[in-house]
Amino acid sequence: MRKFRQLFLAIILLLGSAFAFTGLDWDEGYHLHPDERFLTMVETDMSWPESLGQYFDETESPLNPRNVGWPYFVYGTLTTTIVKGLSILVGMEGYDEVYLVGRVFSGFCYLGTIFLVYLFTAKVYR
Repeated sequence: MRKFRQLFLAIILLLGSAFAFTGLDWDEGYHLHPDERFLTMVETDMSWPESLGQYFDETESPLNPRNVGWPYFVYGTLTTTIVKGLSILVGMEGYDEVYLVGRVFSGFCYLGTIFLVYLFTAKVYR
């Protein structure tokens, strides 16, 4: 029974990966989704802080959207900080690249959600 569950999880994660990562450039770079376009513009204006102190100083941090020209930023900064860090690591920081990093990150969050739902249901229905 345990092997069946592992196989079932693998199949579900494989299917989830197919849905999450197929057609990542579905809009062919035209940035058709308005929220995503806005986040892309914010991401391109952000930069990595020079020190940990600068990061934690809300009025100086270059990862704070309000400090780089976006005073009405209403989303949270956790995902923008993670995507900015990943985009720097993979060298895809430009306007026509960073949205793809965000989409891949979103896909991995999606797979993590599938895995967590599996763990919760496996615990409840033992």
